[in-house]
Amino acid sequence: MAMNVQYGHTHAIKKRVFYTGTAAILRGYAFCYDFDATGDGADEENPLRRFNVEKPSTTNNYHFAGVALASYVAKSAGQHIDIAEPGSRSVNVYAYTSCSSGNRITAAAGQWYFYKPGFEGQGTAICLQTVDRSTDVGLCQVELEAGAPSGLVEEVTPVDDTAIDIMVGGTTYFSDAVNLSTGDSEETIADGTFPGQRKQIICDATMTGNDVDVTISHHSASDPEHYFFKLADDSCILEWNDSIWQEISNTAPTTT
Repeated sequence: MAMNVQYGHTHAIKKRVFYTGTAAILRGYAFCYDFDATGDGADEENPLRRFNVEKPSTTNNYHFAGVALASYVAKSAGQHIDIAEPGSRSVNVYAYTSCSSGNRITAAAGQWYFYKPGFEGQGTAICLQTVDRSTDVGLCQVELEAGAPSGLVEEVTPVDDTAIDIMVGGTTYFSDAVNLSTGDSEETIADGTFPGQRKQIICDATMTGNDVDVTISHHSASDPEHYFFKLADDSCILEWNDSIWQEISNTAPTTT
């Protein structure tokens, strides 16, 4: 059950949920719902899919639940925790990026923290504080956005002459400068899961040697289409349109 609470400088929409993991929790950790909890079976109704929470991942990235309102010690059987839900106007999140008041940061798949900006909506926060957390992971005061799911963000490190699957939807960053001396790092994007789903890819570093070759099997321009990321600020935004990815914007070359 959600309720509005205010104490100190925090104004949160609070909900009691059950964390299914065993790790210790710090105030501001990000959580997603265990939306595919099976229970009696995947085809059975199960209220736990909007009660149980887990660490953000590349498969639950469209099911952001909120952030921990307090710290909790590790428990081997999981535990009940209080989270601030999307729409909370002033809470603290665990951040691993430079935060500037008015800018946005987004929860990272595979991590507990908020990272670089992704799409607007659930899982993204507006910074209400200017603090550099890029080398000192810690709290930042934010407003948690409501609305449609952002799809979260992920950080992918290209690997020389190696194929990697990247997250469907949301935002993928290539932020590590890598020497791809042997061959392209070959990333692929799977088909979208619903019309209007967006995918953003941003290269934040300059690669040396070969390219990061991102393949889209079903694309409006060609089947497949390739985007080659090598320079900082190479980027593209795509939108799933029933059966194909449609290009919305692009600064990355499609040929080498």
